[in-house]
Amino acid sequence: MLGGLLLADMSHQANYLGRYDQAIQLARAAQEGCRGVATATPMALFFAMEARAHAGNGDEAACVHALLEAERHFAKRNVDDDPSWVSYFDAAELASEGAHCYRDLRKPTQAMEFVGQAVGLCDPMYVRTLAFDRLVQAASYVHMGEPGQAATVALEAIDLAGALKSQRYLRYIRDLQADLAAHEGDSRVAAFNAVVAEKYSSPAA
Repeated sequence: MLGGLLLADMSHQANYLGRYDQAIQLARAAQEGCRGVATATPMALFFAMEARAHAGNGDEAACVHALLEAERHFAKRNVDDDPSWVSYFDAAELASEGAHCYRDLRKPTQAMEFVGQAVGLCDPMYVRTLAFDRLVQAASYVHMGEPGQAATVALEAIDLAGALKSQRYLRYIRDLQADLAAHEGDSRVAAFNAVVAEKYSSPAA
């Protein structure tokens, strides 16, 4: 199972780098290598990683199929059977993966549903996770044609993130700025860009 986790992490990184076909292969290798051996929660994680990769490829049907498989495995989980290293992958994390998938597919209605679940289920102490979820929500507002609301939510995410300046986090900020580039005349978008310029060192570079 730990080997499967390493493959799933590699899939996640490949997805981040835009190597979606490779991400699919790695996630499926994790599934096949652990089939009949892993407990339900790691298997749910492995299918969630495959779903993310299909979403990156724009393949909605394959993404939905993988998400349903993730949910099917997750429904059978018994945390007492799981290894400790997968305890972080709870209902909030699974919902967050769904939100990311539908954000990437530019299906904002579905993305919002999953974001609502993710935020509602997440322990408030996990502010980093909540910040990422809020940025996914902000992107979905852009896709719904509500740039001002997107900027407002993004500012809330920045407040949650505090001193966080990881490359992944800054990537979310850069991507959101790109999505909002056509709406710079909106006062709330301008306020968001001003905060980003002040708080981060050239985030759009």
